[in-house]
Amino acid sequence: MESLVVHSLPLDELKTYQNKIEAVPNEEVITAARNNILPDKLVIVIVGDKDKISQQLKNEFGVDAIELDNEGNNIS
Repeated sequence: MESLVVHSLPLDELKTYQNKIEAVPNEEVITAARNNILPDKLVIVIVGDKDKISQQLKNEFGVDAIELDNEGNNIS
């Protein structure tokens, strides 16, 4: 409820939200994705035990894990 007030949404938003999403035509979703998702700028964050997942990331996606501290500084 707090987020409804903070964002000035109607109190019935939780009841009507899914229908609003489903009413958006597929073409509009695809256009929005093409205009806003930039693969060369994409960052994926994976949280977990580096020793357990880094080799899997390398094998399946060809990427190296980069370890960051709590401030986002590279420590790997």
